[in-house]
Formats: sequence, C-alpha cells, structure tokens
Amino acid sequence: MSVHVIVDMNVKSGSLNQMTAFMRDNLGDTRAFDGCKSLLVQSNVDEPNNLIIVQQWQSRAHYDKYVDWRTESGGMGTMKSMLAGAPSVRYYDMVDV
Repeated sequence: MSVHVIVDMNVKSGSLNQMTAFMRDNLGDTRAFDGCKSLLVQSNVDEPNNLIIVQQWQSRAHYDKYVDWRTESGGMGTMKSMLAGAPSVRYYDMVDV
C-alpha cells in the first residue's frame, strides 16, 4: 500500500529563490527515485516562505531509502541550511471509506 508524505517547511527570509532553484535542479532525481509515484511543491498563499512537499511513495520503506540517499549525498543538508527551523514530516495511509 502506498504512503503519502507531507513535508512542511519554512524557508529563511531571503532564501526562497535559492530554495526553489535548488528544488528545480534536484527534484527530478526524486521523482525518478525507485518508489516515488508523485511529488508536488506548493506555497502557502498567505505565507510565501512556507512550502509543503506532497509526495506519494510506493511504501514507507521506499521513502526511507530515498531520505538515506539524499542525506548521504548532501542534498538534505543543503536544503536544511535554507530553512528557518526543522521541517515537519507527516506520513499518511489511505483510509478505505
């Protein structure tokens, strides 16, 4: 069963253009990573420095493997350097209703 992952982050003041450029350059690799079904980045209408990444992964294990790869390759550290604080990461399963 697939899992939805929502990453909620606040970008440092003055770093939004740098963050979006970094994402443009790097999220193609994420979308191509084994198990990634979809990925969207959205900005908060009222707080433009607040972004969410809405992802669907084949499984939590696939997402965890991706995070390990991003961490080892340094991409996660680069993103965190542009954030005003720690991101919130939430995981959701589909509910059969």
